[in-house]
Amino acid sequence: LVGPPGVGKTHLARQITHDLAPQYADGACFVDLSAISDHGLVASAIVHELGLAEQGHSDAAAVLEAALRERQLLLVLDNVEQVAGIGPLLKKLLGKAPQLTLLLTSRSALRLALEHLVPVQPLALPSLTGLPELATLAQIDAMALLLERLKAANPAVELNAGNALALAAICVRVDGLPLALELVAAYGRLFTPQELLSEIAQQFLHMRRRGRDLPERHSSLTTALAWSYDQIPPPAQALFTRLSVFVGAWTVDGVVAVCDLDGIGRPAMVENLHILLEHSLIQQHTLGSASHCTMLAMMREYARERAQAGGEQASLHDRLVAYCVGLADTAERQLGYGVDEALWIARLDVEHDSFRTALQWSLTAGDPAQGLRLVGGLWRFWYLRGYLREGRRWMETFLSLDLADAAEPQARAYDGAAILAWRQGEYDQADVWCQRALAIYRDIHNTKGEAQVLGHLGLVSGESGSVERAAAYYEASLPLYRALDDRSGIVSVLHNLGNLYCQQNDNARATALYEECLEHYRALGSQSGEALVALGLGVIAREEGAAERSLTLLTRSLELARQLEDDWTSATALINLGDLAQDQHDLAGAQAHFQAALALFETIGDQQSIATVTERYAILALVQGQIDQAVGYFRQSLLLANGLGFQPGIASGLEGLAACVSSGQPLLTATLLGGAAALRAATGFPIVLAEQARYDRTLQIARQQAAAADWERAWGKGAALAVPRLVALALAARP
Repeated sequence: LVGPPGVGKTHLARQITHDLAPQYADGACFVDLSAISDHGLVASAIVHELGLAEQGHSDAAAVLEAALRERQLLLVLDNVEQVAGIGPLLKKLLGKAPQLTLLLTSRSALRLALEHLVPVQPLALPSLTGLPELATLAQIDAMALLLERLKAANPAVELNAGNALALAAICVRVDGLPLALELVAAYGRLFTPQELLSEIAQQFLHMRRRGRDLPERHSSLTTALAWSYDQIPPPAQALFTRLSVFVGAWTVDGVVAVCDLDGIGRPAMVENLHILLEHSLIQQHTLGSASHCTMLAMMREYARERAQAGGEQASLHDRLVAYCVGLADTAERQLGYGVDEALWIARLDVEHDSFRTALQWSLTAGDPAQGLRLVGGLWRFWYLRGYLREGRRWMETFLSLDLADAAEPQARAYDGAAILAWRQGEYDQADVWCQRALAIYRDIHNTKGEAQVLGHLGLVSGESGSVERAAAYYEASLPLYRALDDRSGIVSVLHNLGNLYCQQNDNARATALYEECLEHYRALGSQSGEALVALGLGVIAREEGAAERSLTLLTRSLELARQLEDDWTSATALINLGDLAQDQHDLAGAQAHFQAALALFETIGDQQSIATVTERYAILALVQGQIDQAVGYFRQSLLLANGLGFQPGIASGLEGLAACVSSGQPLLTATLLGGAAALRAATGFPIVLAEQARYDRTLQIARQQAAAADWERAWGKGAALAVPRLVALALAARP
């Protein structure tokens, strides 16, 4: 059993000794080696625990071999890392006693051929993003131990709604390490849970517990870690302290690039990492075909304390920034080409905390120009992973700085910020930033940048209702990409044109473009492109009544998006799957899809899509006859769409509220529908084909209640009203 100090190896070994003893004819024996450092004394310690007598001048090892030869025994040796050179004795015992089973606990592997390593992991942790019920929370391993030890120190402690988050945060803060939890709990008589959380931040490593029955090595985390640190060679010690520059996970490439201050090269750096791993000072994880490493919070703090005196922090952080900039630049190109997207997104996810550290260092102590380059390289990642708020915050921060000789990085950052703003439904801001990026790219004669921004302006214009302007931008972008023979750029414009035709209900042209795009995306190996094309084709199939084909395509889109952890595409696929379920009268299924979509959109901050899902909730209530609930949802959707300037959403909200009052207020219905029709005509966004039947029913119900002349006057009145007046009228409507 291997693991870092305080992870609970001894406790687990004792429990195993107790539980498995009946399965061995001669039982089980637990031997504590924590007080022994001389391998020559190990045999005597085992002999003593077994109750054997050492005869005269006989060698203890010989006595042990003779006694174990015929025994079926589980022998548990605790803390073998204390004893250098113990390996030969263990190998000899196993050779002489065929029915002997050895279970060892150690902070480091012994490197024996017969050794099977079982890492002991910290205790399971609660999630801070959504705490479960108190009864469930109390059963989570880390919380259960913390509560048990807190009650031992202070019986008055009880888990309640007021302290649940603080106690859960303590568990997470100490990585669920049993020793750390016990050290924190020892202060439970002095501090409340909320105060304990603050206390950890100030003196985590130096908290002590006092007890005559406690081993000195476990009296504090500093004591426990110092012993492990002292056992590794100086080059590994140097690397251990330098790794504190990484806040989260890191890769071997990152370590070599950032921490090799001595120029010892990759092979030596890898060997030092291996030493740290063997001594349980770092942890290794595998994600797909790639691996990365992490360090427990207590390890990182101990390493940081040692590093602060070394005078290397500035150099390490500068190297981290340079590494992150290079990685982000490469990733931005690869994601732009659509090559190995899942691998690159997973890689950037691993490094995300390093990016944050690098950005903060660039802003406060390093070179801000490097930070500007970094945000310009990260925008695609932020976009694909839904980190819209965080990405915009960093971009706006660096764009607000007055940096000289940074034209190209500024243009990239403006362009990236515009896309994040567009995805959040802030079209005016997105247009401003796109125009700034376009001006810079044209000034520095960067044709590819110009082509990309023109395409992005098409996106912004299309969503804000300027269909002709959008088409013009796309038509201006396409020849620039063709001149550069940029296949990924060409397909991006063709895809956006397909979306534009789809919005115009020109399904034949949209389908032709989507299918052409699909060939390009497959040739490029772009899963995200394929996911988006499947989404578009699935929408068209639903509109054409091909429900089975639509389900296949939308499910494929959702599967690909989830593989990429692309929350936006996943959520959009879920909306359309909900629509399909509703078409087939599976209202519970539709509700579940809409709920899942809304949760994702709320996470990434896509306000436009939140308005769209809220409208779906309204329609779902309407078809179930829940008129008051439908009105509430339509109002929410309309308010949000109006605030965003989302023209199709405004029109749909007007039409939805018109449907809610159509049975009793035909002229108000006519006014709202007339205004919506005028808005659609002005912006170029027709009613979605799949919604046409519902619209026609509203029209029929209302028209048959009103005289033709009255209807026409009310319709004309709505068509003449300004959008703010129409919205106010709709929001005031009562069924």
